[in-house]
Amino acid sequence: MKKLAWLVLVVLGSCQPVAADGIYTGMWSWHTPAYKQEAASHGNVINGNHHLIAVETDGWILGEYENSFSVESQLFAKRFPLLTASHWQLSVIGGAVHGYYYCEGEAWNNKEKKTCPAAIPELRYTRFKLQPAVMVFAGGVAVALRWEL
Repeated sequence: MKKLAWLVLVVLGSCQPVAADGIYTGMWSWHTPAYKQEAASHGNVINGNHHLIAVETDGWILGEYENSFSVESQLFAKRFPLLTASHWQLSVIGGAVHGYYYCEGEAWNNKEKKTCPAAIPELRYTRFKLQPAVMVFAGGVAVALRWEL
């Protein structure tokens, strides 16, 4: 995680001043019993606390977290807002994630990290500076905290 933090500081420090719109901190997940069972059959134990840290600027998100298999992973993505109603925003976060040993639909492989496409539906409550977000992914759901800057 330290590598990503230094990368963000170097990139932002070498560019024109860029203000972050938000920071994601923390992410907790719940996985379906079938997903847990499949993971266990491949020798994996599911992790529910992901230690997410990510920066968002103009809809672009760069972050790092511990994935469901306790492997450090990186995300680079763009937020695509679909619907805003009252204080709720529905978006799709699309991009790439690096750090899983398989991409969705592939055979499990616990040997080499891959870069996989990511399409993550997100529902966020935007009334306050602290904005809880619910994300849906294969095998479960996650809750993250986004801080509006």
